Amino acid sequence: MHRGFLFSVFAAVGLAQIPPQQDDPLQAAVRAYQKAREQGRFDEAVTQRESARNLLDQIPADSPQLGYSVRNVAQIYQGAGLMQQAVAITQQALARAAAPDERIQLLQMIADFYQQEQNLLQAVVYREKAVAVLDEEAAKPAVPNNKPVARIYSRIGSFRSAFAPDDSRMWAYQQLADLYQQLGRPDAVAAITKRMRLIAKDSNSLAAFYQQHGQPDEAAAIYKTQAAQSDPALRVGALQSLANLYQQEQRYGDAADAYQQAIAAQNASGKPEQGIWLEINLAGMLHRAGKTETADQVYERVLAETNHAADAVYQQVIVSYANYLGETKRNAQSQVLLNDYLTNHPNLSTQDQGNLLMQLSNAARRGGDSKLAEEYQRAGTEKFQASQQPVPEQILIGKVLQAAQTAAQTGKFDEAFGLSLEAMGSASRAVDRDQISWQISNIATSFSNQKQFERAEQLYQQMLALVDSWSADNPQSLITALQNYSRYLMLQPARWNDVPAVIKRYREVVIAGHGTASGSLEDVCRLTIQYEKTQGAPQAALATVQEMVALAESLSGNTSVFYLRSAEELGREYQSLGDLARATAIFRQNVTIGDLVFPAGDLQRAHVRITAAMALAHQKQFDEAERLASEASAIGQAMRPPQGEQFATQIDQIRKLRSTAETSGKNPWFTPSKPQD
Repeated sequence: MHRGFLFSVFAAVGLAQIPPQQDDPLQAAVRAYQKAREQGRFDEAVTQRESARNLLDQIPADSPQLGYSVRNVAQIYQGAGLMQQAVAITQQALARAAAPDERIQLLQMIADFYQQEQNLLQAVVYREKAVAVLDEEAAKPAVPNNKPVARIYSRIGSFRSAFAPDDSRMWAYQQLADLYQQLGRPDAVAAITKRMRLIAKDSNSLAAFYQQHGQPDEAAAIYKTQAAQSDPALRVGALQSLANLYQQEQRYGDAADAYQQAIAAQNASGKPEQGIWLEINLAGMLHRAGKTETADQVYERVLAETNHAADAVYQQVIVSYANYLGETKRNAQSQVLLNDYLTNHPNLSTQDQGNLLMQLSNAARRGGDSKLAEEYQRAGTEKFQASQQPVPEQILIGKVLQAAQTAAQTGKFDEAFGLSLEAMGSASRAVDRDQISWQISNIATSFSNQKQFERAEQLYQQMLALVDSWSADNPQSLITALQNYSRYLMLQPARWNDVPAVIKRYREVVIAGHGTASGSLEDVCRLTIQYEKTQGAPQAALATVQEMVALAESLSGNTSVFYLRSAEELGREYQSLGDLARATAIFRQNVTIGDLVFPAGDLQRAHVRITAAMALAHQKQFDEAERLASEASAIGQAMRPPQGEQFATQIDQIRKLRSTAETSGKNPWFTPSKPQD
């Protein structure tokens, strides 16, 4: 099971450079690795991976290709779940890199790896070093040259950087500011934000930063300034950005106005045909603003304008209109539209036919016809499969595993068992072999649910041996299998004594891939806690939660977002043990940490307050409880759109607890308990 993160940061820094020559032996090894994996020749793939790693040492320290090559090789190891080795490869290259551009790239790569491992204290060290090199280079006198500019490509969640391609220094600053925020260092965030205002090469960079950091008014001011310029392209882009900002705040009428202005600017540029998607976005905002009739008129105009456009454009418009009809409760009309298009365009590619059939499936499901939806989905899946080009020598086991799962669910245990063994027998060279670890686990669960324990155990043992045999290549399948097997054993009291050995092996595999300074060990702690609670050992579970808190502190400090998450679990553990005083103290402290790690106006500040308020109320500390609950509500009301009402239930509970306590206090035989700190 892949770990989920509260914040997911996957950033890669790449330098615009001349692509390596086709005869570059390292790149040839990388391509050979990829091809071998595509054909299920995993042993050969491992050989090629090691070859690519060894060839890195032959690249000169001053080569402009060093960072590019290191990234390619390190990402192979990272993708295989071997993060320790990915970091080691990059650090070795950094130790000998000479050029500033290469050092910046490698420093950022190492920071990315550490951040993915929740090791924020190490990540910040490397981000600060990268910014220092960028500052040092910026301070040097400009020397005219034709060298390609450094470019940074990055993604955080669904956010795509809007920075100018050459504003790599600004982006490095933002990455560092984000990291300071997660570490709970608001003074450092403020200092670096001040610096960013001075170095931003264009206002889009600064607006993107403001928007991401909860300062929409500052971002909107920049977009409005740009929208007032004479350059049509600049105006269109700024108005689109402004509309997106308004949409996030659910100010749909304002978003529609911004789109209308963008369309006018686009028309004035002499390229009105490029405004089609602006009009579709406008229709969506008008509908959400309650102006569905006007939105219909916009779509009618777009359909008329694109009727003779390129097939791909018109098809996209049709799909957008079909979705819009579904959103406006006109599913039958949506299905007629899509069916007519399919009928009138018999020469569509199988891929396009599959996409349209999936859209029909969605429309049927929205209309409540699940049977028809499944038929469309099955037809669409068949089209997608038909469109895929077969890879020579490729072995796939997904269909066999799915058939085994279906047989197990319908009580055909002999068939399910046979198919499972068949899939595992072919898995060693199957391209989709990673499905084994979770599909066999699901099948074994179906067996155990029907008291077929012996066969379930046979499946698990064969599967564990299989994934263990390829764990040197990629340990993730073994990690998933050990997780699932541990939980499977926990459901059988007679097998509880077997669980510690499985968890111990699970920990060893995680450490082998990620090292001891990794947030991956948090998953081991959680599995251990689950076992200890199953055993009815609350004190042992408490000790493991404390271990998890210590892990978070060692990786990210005691004011970080990860520490906050672990501390909240510790507080809830104390609550379950009846130690309300300690739980309340932790929740109180979490309010302080929440204010450090979350920007002003972030709803998560409200959540930590309401958690503390409820704990305080149960401790009869009502004044502080109501103050925190009131602050939570105020934060929610200040959100765009307002979110304060979601705390009404907790606030009402706190008031009822106070009323009950005060009523009980009037009884001469009742003595209120003394508030505890």
